[in-house]
Amino acid sequence: MTKPQTASERIAAQVTAWPGVKAGQGSRGEFGFRVGGHEIGHLHGDHAAHFGFPRELGAELREQGRVGPHPVNRHSTKMAARSIEGETDIREVVELMRLNYDRIVASVDVQEADGAEEHRGGQASAGPEEAPTSSFTDDELEYLHGERRLARLATVGEDGTPHVVPVGWSYNAELDAIEVGGRNLAQTKKFRDVRVNGRAAVVVDDLASTDPWRPRGVEVRGSAEAIEAPGPLIRIHPERVVSWGVSTQRVGQPSD
Repeated sequence: MTKPQTASERIAAQVTAWPGVKAGQGSRGEFGFRVGGHEIGHLHGDHAAHFGFPRELGAELREQGRVGPHPVNRHSTKMAARSIEGETDIREVVELMRLNYDRIVASVDVQEADGAEEHRGGQASAGPEEAPTSSFTDDELEYLHGERRLARLATVGEDGTPHVVPVGWSYNAELDAIEVGGRNLAQTKKFRDVRVNGRAAVVVDDLASTDPWRPRGVEVRGSAEAIEAPGPLIRIHPERVVSWGVSTQRVGQPSD
């Protein structure tokens, strides 16, 4: 007797049948779907689906009752969630992902976006009214999910003095942000710098080989938060992303 498909298996079967869709496991247990380098949604097992939408569209979908608040940021209409409890929810999740799919495909060259490495917060390939759910390409996310544990964080003090230090970091998939932690973080200069001016840049890089010489890395610049509770961390929201050497086609280079 054939075992019936689970809710997530049924959703995945339909969504991955659309041209250009890539699917895979994320770093926090989510199963995501992407097209043209942008996420169209992801699943948390068989019980919930999460999405990212342009702010106005997200507000409209919330008013219609098709989505609810995202558990990480309940106030943002750009982030949305839907519980999966029955047939109606499965159909609705697929339709919501299709809504994102059609929106993204209409605004990007999917083939070009899949191969691109250098971009500005996703805006280089999306129209001015689009709000892609990730600022990173698939290749960049794969690199960030690897074994690299150290990065270099750059901040600027109140007097304009630059400050660069090695830091431990992680990628927050829910918020599409880079997070920096560390011992006694709230007492450090970098934390004070971010609290004052709200800006930071971080570089994650390494050498794929020394012969031939093959550097690779991802640079992220953007707005930053100095968060004190529940535990101190610096959260960087990408506005510009540049990568080099993270795929077979070397397009990006470290920026000036």
